[in-house]
Amino acid sequence: MTPNAASASSGPSRRSFLASSAVATAAVAGGMPLLAACGGSDSGSRDGTTSSKDAKKILPAYVASNVVTPDIPAKNGSAIGFTSKLDLATLKTSVEKKLGKGGKVTVMSPFWGSPPKSGNAYYKAMNDLIGVDVQWQNQDGNTYEQKLGAVLASSDVPDVVVVPGWNMNGK
Repeated sequence: MTPNAASASSGPSRRSFLASSAVATAAVAGGMPLLAACGGSDSGSRDGTTSSKDAKKILPAYVASNVVTPDIPAKNGSAIGFTSKLDLATLKTSVEKKLGKGGKVTVMSPFWGSPPKSGNAYYKAMNDLIGVDVQWQNQDGNTYEQKLGAVLASSDVPDVVVVPGWNMNGK
């Protein structure tokens, strides 16, 4: 045992007690103005809230799709259905022109199955139609939650990150 070492059974010294008391006093005294700044005023202002009247002005109204006529119409919130193949010649164009301007967007999403090979014809056709080079970062759907946490904690976050509802458990 070192002669100058304090024994494990001894309590705090007078010096350490006074030092910790001084630090606690300074923290409380210095923190009060900061805490006062967090308090609200009684002006009746409701910053950060939107009335239902204002929300109706900024939120889009629901408009049912009329791109295709279904064999089985939607009922009570269900999806439309089809009993036969669609005639492509009768389909309406939902977006008249390319909205993209040739930029690049990275998207991370869960994926089950073998990932598509580089130069996938479907992805290439979709990119050509929308005018954007979408770079998919498909991740194993079974381990997506772990990958999602690591990616969001890093400084290399894709432009679009799919966060499924089952990953919203508040960990």
